[in-house]
Amino acid sequence: MRRLAPVLVLLALVAGCSDGDDGAATTARTTTDFVAPPLVPTPNETPKRAYERRMQAIVLELQRDLDSATYRATASTTDAAFVAVLRSLANEIEKNADAIDAVRPPPDVAAPHRRYARGMHELSEQVRGEAARIQPGRAAEIDLSTLPANRVLVAAAEALARKGYDFER
Repeated sequence: MRRLAPVLVLLALVAGCSDGDDGAATTARTTTDFVAPPLVPTPNETPKRAYERRMQAIVLELQRDLDSATYRATASTTDAAFVAVLRSLANEIEKNADAIDAVRPPPDVAAPHRRYARGMHELSEQVRGEAARIQPGRAAEIDLSTLPANRVLVAAAEALARKGYDFER
């Protein structure tokens, strides 16, 4: 768990996720498992709230993916198994980045939304790069919290928060 903890904590913070466990943490997911709610406001719901609801669903799925990766990283006993966890995590981050790309945000947050999606795509590629660079016996030295994409994600999340958007509800 120490191996993934920095990036998991950072992503949870940036995404505004709670750390609650719904029991799904150990279940593998595929791209067909996730369906975000439509960005159509329900009666008496503003477009802002519809956007928050859609992003909350994506963030929740990301948290589940991260929880699963933490569980699998903790259970990994070899560098090869840990590399497989990192590759899987990169794929899950990319899947969620694609889901974020598909969301049409309200105009007032279009720019930070795009930066957030771009940061997720960059993080996915950087995690893949770290997995490719792991040398035998050195997997424990990986520190995903130092990846440059984290700065992009933090800046985008802060911009969304300054605009009053909350993905924790």
